[in-house]
Amino acid sequence: MDNTRDVTRILDIQNDEDVILQEFRTGCRTRAVVATGQGVRHRYSSTFEQVVVKLYKGNGATAGSREYQVYHATHFHQIPALNKTALIQKSIAGGVFNGVGPYSVVEFIEGVELADRLKVADLSTRQARHILQDILGEIWIPLWHAGLRFKDCHPGNFVLTSAGKTVMIDTEQMRKDANELLHRQGDWSQRDRHEQQGLKRLPGLIQAIVCAAQPAIKKATALRTIKLALESSQFPLALAALGRTQSPDVPARQALNVFMESLQDQGLLS
Repeated sequence: MDNTRDVTRILDIQNDEDVILQEFRTGCRTRAVVATGQGVRHRYSSTFEQVVVKLYKGNGATAGSREYQVYHATHFHQIPALNKTALIQKSIAGGVFNGVGPYSVVEFIEGVELADRLKVADLSTRQARHILQDILGEIWIPLWHAGLRFKDCHPGNFVLTSAGKTVMIDTEQMRKDANELLHRQGDWSQRDRHEQQGLKRLPGLIQAIVCAAQPAIKKATALRTIKLALESSQFPLALAALGRTQSPDVPARQALNVFMESLQDQGLLS
């Protein structure tokens, strides 16, 4: 059975032509990503006009597959920060559909993948600043303050919307962290690991955004400047402290402001 027909069954849509097979973003566990068209009525239309359905490989019985299903169906909805943070793609449902296999339903985000936009290298320094502010101030800080961590912070996991906002997709990377937060709050084994990987990748993410707005600057020079600015602002240390106690996120936001001002002083942002 083809993927579009599978999705019409999951969403209870009558016409196969109302769904669009998206060939991209088919990871090692994903066999298809299919989106509904605008104005198409489906079982979740009362909440989201358009949705994306991910079809996963296997029969849904493995431990890894169960992680995905539970995250989308249950855990996402149990964590206020994931639902309240506006720049996060919302999970809607997950499970195993008879005759189809494991699946998840998520909010459709209209826009351009950040990775594709960065390849064009046509950002203004002001746009780069807004993107960094969205990612660091409106995604990283709220989620880390809630006790979550994530590691896969590359441009392919963000979408630039027509409204000029930057939205994080592929929140599945937090599934292990969400499970640990909800069921083993004192255990930080998964979150510590993801924190270390996320902080290690942070300079590279910032470099990619800055260099798309400043293509004349050598990437090595930009990366060196970014790493020094991160160190002097102590933003990574402030991030790592989030969510471990009931302390407010004010120190992290102050450190972020210092970091952004430093990049501006260095001529990387405006």
